[in-house]
Amino acid sequence: MRPRAPLPDAPELPLLRPLLGVGRATLTAYAHRHGVPHQHDPTNDDPRFRRNWARHVALPTLRAANPDLTEALIHLAEAAATDDDALTALAQPVIAAARTGAGWVVLPRHVLGAVPLAVRVRAVLWACDRLTVGDSPSFGQVRAAAALPDSPTGATTELAGGVRARLEHDGLVFERAGVVADPLPPAPWLPVEGRIALELGGWHGLPDGGRARYALGGEGVVRFGVEDGQAVALRTLRAGERVRPLGLRGRSQPLKQWLIDRHIPRRWRPHLPLLTVDDVPVAIWDGRAWVHFFQDAPASHALAIEPPS
Repeated sequence: MRPRAPLPDAPELPLLRPLLGVGRATLTAYAHRHGVPHQHDPTNDDPRFRRNWARHVALPTLRAANPDLTEALIHLAEAAATDDDALTALAQPVIAAARTGAGWVVLPRHVLGAVPLAVRVRAVLWACDRLTVGDSPSFGQVRAAAALPDSPTGATTELAGGVRARLEHDGLVFERAGVVADPLPPAPWLPVEGRIALELGGWHGLPDGGRARYALGGEGVVRFGVEDGQAVALRTLRAGERVRPLGLRGRSQPLKQWLIDRHIPRRWRPHLPLLTVDDVPVAIWDGRAWVHFFQDAPASHALAIEPPS
């Protein structure tokens, strides 16, 4: 508890507790001496409530052993508040780099991996505050989520409030139950099992609002070879598909493994567009750049992508 803190349901409004550091006996004596009206809540005397047991049983017992207990607890709370302020400030670059959506938060993995565990804890608390419905996560759950960047990709942990944390190649993903976090890669993307046939020279609309076309020569995002009569299309990947990366001298490898090796997030993969010639992949948008695969035909044509207006 702090002397000044945001209201839980209205964080833009401050909740002030100016008398937080003043003892109850001192306040009561002042009120009686100056005739200040005040109320006593009798439930505060019931030791069946844990906070009252601590106040009326535990603390007097401890004070009997250490008369300076109250001052020591106040100093400990002040030191903890100072440390918390510092750690929260150090967590701001992580929070600023986060991506958020309806029911999900992604904290960048490379940023999280560069800060101490205590700073990660603050970032995880921030993510949980945005997503948790009902019970708040325990410190053990928060710490387990903050430690995930040190685990293998794919590691998960459950948090209270219906939230799961999962480590992916690009970040620590927090999702509410039934929500898929950040499912679409940066444009262009296609729907699952999507396909767009391309005609030479003609513009074709993309689901993100942009356009695509291929033409003989000219500038584009990738150059590739097409012979007369061959069909050109953009489509999503298929199970068991293989590609011929440039570094393998014409040999092929599973496209799934190629995406894993490039640390492409799993949730993006069903939406990544492949450029195909007669249904054979010759290039792919991996969410960051267009990558060309090995082709026997010389690069005679260019694919152009126009972003949404």
